[in-house]
Amino acid sequence: MKKFIVILLIIGLILNIKGTHKKIPDKSIRFRVISNSNIKKDKEDKIKVKKVLKKEMQKDLSKCTTYESTLNVLKNNEEKYNKLVYKELKNDNYKINIGKNFFPAKEYDGQYYKSGKYESLIVTIGKGKGKNFWCALFPPLCFVDEESKKDIEYHSFFKDIIDSIFNS
Repeated sequence: MKKFIVILLIIGLILNIKGTHKKIPDKSIRFRVISNSNIKKDKEDKIKVKKVLKKEMQKDLSKCTTYESTLNVLKNNEEKYNKLVYKELKNDNYKINIGKNFFPAKEYDGQYYKSGKYESLIVTIGKGKGKNFWCALFPPLCFVDEESKKDIEYHSFFKDIIDSIFNS
């Protein structure tokens, strides 16, 4: 009997894992920074740009609750974001684009993002041939506090049941 229950739980666990991908709304807004190349200095530039823009956008978007308000704030602050990137890179070898841009399918932080054209703020540094950073501004997944994630303890419902069966 215990083996039968365990088999059912394992099947349920497998089905549960397959069903955990959540899709964000079709109306999402993304943020992307593409480095010039994959050499160390270019990666450092990408990280500097990402950090300064994320910090500023977090302040700017803190009161945004809709797709439309998020997009309006981005468009209204494009000049400010441009100045911040220029200040970080100390040159104008980059391009900022706020508009619809193609993104391939991607899984990010347990979420499934289908490929397509999305409203986005993209910073392309130099030739844009390096690896990139990206996240979602709306829904606001970019601003999840990484430190708070470290304190989260995960439990598996099915593992807890299996443990209780065999430890009783």
